[in-house]
Order: sequence, then C-alpha cells, then structure tokens
Amino acid sequence: MREPATAHRNNRDRGRLAPVAVTPVPDGGVPWNVGSASRTRWPRTGLRSRIRSRAAPTLRRILSLCWLFWPRSDRPVVYAGPSLDLNGLAVLRRLPEWTTARPVLLTHDAEAARRLLSTYGDTVGDIEMVDPDSFRGVRSVLAARVFMFTNILYSGPRPRGRRLVVNLWHGDGPKITVPKQHRNRAPVAHYVVSGTRKWGEAKAKAFGLGPREVWVTGNPRIDEMQLPSSDESLRALGLDPAVPIVLWAPTFRQASRQGWSWEDSTDVRPFARMLDRPDGIFTRLTRDNPLQVVVKPHPLDPTSFRAEGLTSVSDHDLEQAGTDVYRLMARCRAMITDYSSIWTDYAVLDRPIVLFCPDLDVYQAGRGFSDQSFMECPPGPLVQDEDELLAVLHRIGAGEDVGGKERHRACAELGVTLDFGATDRLMHNIAAHLATPTGTTLTAAR
Repeated sequence: MREPATAHRNNRDRGRLAPVAVTPVPDGGVPWNVGSASRTRWPRTGLRSRIRSRAAPTLRRILSLCWLFWPRSDRPVVYAGPSLDLNGLAVLRRLPEWTTARPVLLTHDAEAARRLLSTYGDTVGDIEMVDPDSFRGVRSVLAARVFMFTNILYSGPRPRGRRLVVNLWHGDGPKITVPKQHRNRAPVAHYVVSGTRKWGEAKAKAFGLGPREVWVTGNPRIDEMQLPSSDESLRALGLDPAVPIVLWAPTFRQASRQGWSWEDSTDVRPFARMLDRPDGIFTRLTRDNPLQVVVKPHPLDPTSFRAEGLTSVSDHDLEQAGTDVYRLMARCRAMITDYSSIWTDYAVLDRPIVLFCPDLDVYQAGRGFSDQSFMECPPGPLVQDEDELLAVLHRIGAGEDVGGKERHRACAELGVTLDFGATDRLMHNIAAHLATPTGTTLTAAR
C-alpha cells in the first residue's frame, strides 16, 4: 500500500490544482446532470431548494471568510451525509479513543442516528447530535479544528485558517466522481481519503487536489467487516446461516432523495427482465445449488428488487437486525456488483467478485467512468448476460475461487488497500498532521 502523505505541496504546486466539485445545496442532495443521458427533475415543492441553490456561491464565500477569524474549538465534527454513511460513522465511533473533546455529529435525523449507533452498542451520550441546517450546526463546523465529511456540506466552502478539513467521501470509482462542469474553483478539503491509489488520485483531481493530498488509508468502513453479522442477525434478515451467501450490491441508475430524482443512464431498469420472470435466475440457482443471494440496493435507488429466490434487504432491515451491510459482507462467500466501488472494500477479504453489467455500453455513454481500468482490469468475471452469471454462481457454490488471479491483478494495478485498520491509519495521519509545526495553517489553491 502506498504510504499516505502528511505534508502539503508548496504554493507553486498549489497554483496548478484543478477545480473542485460542489453540489448546489447544503446537504449535497441536489443532483447534477451527468453526461447527455442524465436528467434532473425538480420537486413540485422545490422553491426553497431553488433559492438555496442560487444562494450557494454567496453562502460558500461567506463561510470561507468566517473560517479565518472564527474562534477555534478542539471538538472534532463529522458530517456523515443525509444517509449516515458508514465512513463517517466508523470515524465518529473511534474519536473518543483519540480525543477527550466530545465529538459532534451533524445529522438531519438525530433519532435515526441514535438508533443506528445504539445498534453498534455505542454510548450515544458521548456524541453530540446537531442539525447541520441550524445556526448551531454552522457554528460547529466553523469552530472545528478538525472537520470530516462524506458529502459536500454548505456547498463546499474553501477551508482557511488553522483548521484541518478531511474529505472521507462515500466511494472511490470507477464511475465519474463529479463531472467537470460542476467543479468549483477551490478545494473543499485539505485531504481526501481513499481505498485505492489510482481511483483515489482521480477522485482527488475531481476535488481540486493532487496525488500528495490523497490519504490511501483504506475506507474506514472496511473495519466493520472485522465484526461479522451474527447468526441471529442473518435469521432476522431471512437468511439461513448454514447456507453460503452471495451479496448483490448494484449501484443506482435512477436516484431519488427528498423530492429530487435524477438518472445516470437512459436504461434505468437494466435488471427488470431478469427480476420479473417467474422462473428467473435466482429461482433456478437455489433449486439445485446450495447458495442464497441477498441484494442490498443503493440507498438512493427507488427500484424494487423483489424476485422469487432473491432476498432484498434495506438499510432499515439491517438496522432492525442489529447489523449493517459491511458486517453482512463479512459473512458472504462472494459479491456481485457493477459500477460501484464497494468491491474495493470487499477485496480485503480476498473472496470472489463478479461484475454483472447488462447495460455496460449505455452506462458508459451516460455517467461514464473515470478511466479505462474498469474494463481493462476487472477484479473477476465481467458478465453481461444472466445465463453467464448463473454459470459463474454455480462455480462459486461449488467452492471455486472464481477470478482469483484477476482479482489480485486488479488490486495490484489499482493499489487497493488490503489490510484492516483503516480508521486507525486515518487517525494517525490526522494526529501526525496536527503535530507538525505548521499545524493546520493551510492555504487552498488560488
């Protein structure tokens, strides 16, 4: 694994930084159009969101200036996004081991955050919950010596003063992180965290940073796989602990959040025929093979994945069962995915990975990919037909390490982090940076 950087480039290097990505509203929830195939629909009640979107550049400049003189606090602040991303929660849960200051979680749903943290057995009282849309939330960010986020907040103000801002984000690739036309003029963080060297550098470029501003520590959420889901949790999800499990984790083609909807492809239901058939692939698979497939749709995906022989679980189902998708991954024999970066996290377990992409050409013409690594160096079989997928699953059910050589080659080519301890590596980087003579006196580009 590449050693993460802990020093900044000089001002001359910073002058050549690329522009950064921003989203139009504070919670990062308003989508951008991605490629010619994407479309965005405004909600009928979206007047307030439109006003906030138009005011975003002014808000960003004001908050950036406030960072220069706002009194500083030692309390670390974490924004885990509207959907409480595990990258943010994994860091949040470890902060009490690294600081005596009480951490702040910015969340739009404090009750949901409390339930989720209680699921892990955490002491919720050790963490302060604050609404990011409140003045108290804005004040917490401005005062934080260390601010970490998984989604853009307040339209991405440029970090100034003696603060450290770390972009945890919620994925690495291979799909384009942010289109060029929606990138801002200055970085929104000092560092970006990644689980891969190659896609991490592409992500950094999208956020206006260079290769030395990438911390290839691994995504903190991979550490959740060290605590596999219990048999009781599997039964609560409708799974048999005695039967090998394959997790299907497709990314979204059509997304919906808070009244917004947008599309990354002209084919928003590429799995429809396979799921709608009465005698589909999963029925045939479970009929003569000791294997069960569970699908975890993307949180933004409104598509129904109900089908005979297939178990579908949501974030709510996982929470009710006292587990999460990463702990479930630890109990799975193999993974099926597509254009999601989730496989780079799963690779730490060194188990079979299958890419099922029936709409590859259409998706590439829509949102597209950050580079050609996805097709040139897949981590296992890349199949586009359900009969091909069925054949691969039969081999996995028989105990074969399908695509082992391809997986190892892909991990080496992309520089995938293959060790647990990502959260500790990240915290060590933060502590080392805060201990430097320059502290958090960082200047963003331009």
